[in-house]
Amino acid sequence: SGWLRGSNIYSNGNYYGANSGADVRFLGSKIVFKNGGNVGIGTTSPTALLHLGIGATNVVGQKIVLASGATANALEVNTSSGVGGDLFVIDSSGNVGIGTTAPDYLFSISDGTDQLGLSHNGSNAYFKTTDGSFIFQTDEGIDTNTYLRIVPKGNGDGYLQIEETSSGELLTLTAAVGSGQIETASGILHLQTSANNNVRLFNSSAEGETRSLQI
Repeated sequence: SGWLRGSNIYSNGNYYGANSGADVRFLGSKIVFKNGGNVGIGTTSPTALLHLGIGATNVVGQKIVLASGATANALEVNTSSGVGGDLFVIDSSGNVGIGTTAPDYLFSISDGTDQLGLSHNGSNAYFKTTDGSFIFQTDEGIDTNTYLRIVPKGNGDGYLQIEETSSGELLTLTAAVGSGQIETASGILHLQTSANNNVRLFNSSAEGETRSLQI
């Protein structure tokens, strides 16, 4: 059958079309297909390929931007005035960012200045920060102890290694069955606080058979 024509819309019973330069909007709803290709749900003025408007912000709303080129971000979620995925982004290389439009790692979380990230080089997993320091602190209760545990798989041992990259010096703390070990790559271990302070092996005035130093 022939096309049925309204003022701007055409239909043949199977497909719909619009006059050149016209928008398509469903009557009684806020779903619009702009002639430039943007789609709006909850807003009649979409400014992204897919633009969602919610509640009182439906004029601008939140925007989801899909990739439109080889170097474009694959997915962006922006604030009403944001660009580049200021809330959430998957960039063209696959990195995921929350709070940053330029994630440095496979998964990055940012406060707007520094990033905390997870990455993998095919052999090792990395937990990195652009700030230069890590603070591990529990947020449970009041005056609560904080534990950092390294748990091996199966019957393996647990290792904590601290490396000085320029010299290759490596301090290794090992927890094995029946013993704990401290080793250095050079074979020399210095125990020192300052020139005027003592180094205590047993921080208690009590002595007994369980407190002994064996060399």
